[in-house]
Amino acid sequence: METGSATLYASHTLRVEVVPQGDNTPSIKSASGPGAHFDDNSGDGPFTLVSDTPGPFPVTAVLSSFESNGTSCSMTASTTVQLASPARSKASKLKRPHYLVPKRKLYKPNPTFSFTVKPDKAAPDRTPFTVKARVSRRFKLPGKGAKAKTQVYPQRFFDFKESNTLLKYCRLELVCPPHTGRGFPKGVEVDVRPHADRIASKGLKVIAISPSGYPADRALKFFQTPWGLDLQVLQSGRQIARLRVVARCSGGGQSSRCRFKKVHLAR
Repeated sequence: METGSATLYASHTLRVEVVPQGDNTPSIKSASGPGAHFDDNSGDGPFTLVSDTPGPFPVTAVLSSFESNGTSCSMTASTTVQLASPARSKASKLKRPHYLVPKRKLYKPNPTFSFTVKPDKAAPDRTPFTVKARVSRRFKLPGKGAKAKTQVYPQRFFDFKESNTLLKYCRLELVCPPHTGRGFPKGVEVDVRPHADRIASKGLKVIAISPSGYPADRALKFFQTPWGLDLQVLQSGRQIARLRVVARCSGGGQSSRCRFKKVHLAR
């Protein structure tokens, strides 16, 4: 096996090939390991295996060769390697909105919160990211009964499933709030953007966009928009980040007045 490193990590690609020995070097016809993904894109090898489970990893390869009389023969060879646990992905600090008019404590319309999640550079965990979001249209966090919207963001092409490539929500947002007839959002919007187009191999950027207040369609009344958000980023069953926000926003035009009761990012 070759990975370019002395340490073999789970969820990395492992190359399986035969070291040449003399004129009659056997070729690999297949390779396998328990619970591993097998990728055959190279003819007679090398082959690649991916296992997401750390610990002892037995590998079995089927080899073929030719005898001196020209007849072919097959054989199997096995070895066991030790896979180390990959490093945990990390979330950045929360980026908060700035005041447009500090003295009046006015924000730009639809102030945003954002953070990024990136795999470790030396030993990245390549299992998919899962983002879950629950929202409330009240001035409090969503309760346990609030339905969560969930999306999986793979880092490898073979983890993609057809159902995961197209979100069911509008404009590819994870959470798309209802809008008024004049286009004003009535709740928080959540966008999750992989850094490498559809593949999240370089990480994710998570953005929560606050709603402004909105005017009534046929009256001069202006409504406030209370909202709560509980968002989690998970990987390999572990929580990478959890953002919880409770706010109420009002205003319109070029500024929004928002009261943030709770803003917390756990990493």
